[in-house]
Amino acid sequence: MTKELIVNEKSKGLALPVAELVGMDLEDIQDLDFLSVPVIVNDGDMFKVKGTFDWEINSKDGFDAIVLSVKPYAYYRCNDPKHPEKGFYTYDKETMRNGDSITSITDQWEAAGASFSIKDYLEVHLLNVEDGPGFNAIAILNISPKSVKRFKAYVNITLKRQFKTDPWSVVTHFALGEQAASGAGNKFRPTEASLKGFITQALVDKING
Repeated sequence: MTKELIVNEKSKGLALPVAELVGMDLEDIQDLDFLSVPVIVNDGDMFKVKGTFDWEINSKDGFDAIVLSVKPYAYYRCNDPKHPEKGFYTYDKETMRNGDSITSITDQWEAAGASFSIKDYLEVHLLNVEDGPGFNAIAILNISPKSVKRFKAYVNITLKRQFKTDPWSVVTHFALGEQAASGAGNKFRPTEASLKGFITQALVDKING
């Protein structure tokens, strides 16, 4: 864990543009996908890094990172298990990731008399500031539907309302919450975010070093 960061309401940290912090503009960051950077997943018991990379988290204690961007996406799932088109992801609820219109699939489902469900996710691009081999690596954290409201509350209430700051101006600690049950009775541990501290010049120098 990064040790030197302390929450101080009188100091709002270094409000650096994301491009200055990581050398990439926002559009380039959001173009990164699971084929180009590690993807961090909450497997219900710990955070794990998917993909072949030279670092991993595999931590039950969580990890520290700087949020670079937050991009919503949705998964459309056919409720008929026999239908050949099981589901797809979309960022804008108009086109699929391959560029085709979502209606090319949803019309098929409706014509077959099948209903479908929509689940909203968040794709969080972040800069890992955990000490170790993965320090300064950009990764994607997927926030599942069960954790979306918690993360939005952290950004909108804790950061923007209480501390009058943005996610990329602070270090966020991501952890697994207490075990809860979904509406279907399934057990899960939600992804929770909390303010670890404001970005210091020492941390910026370490990132750029």
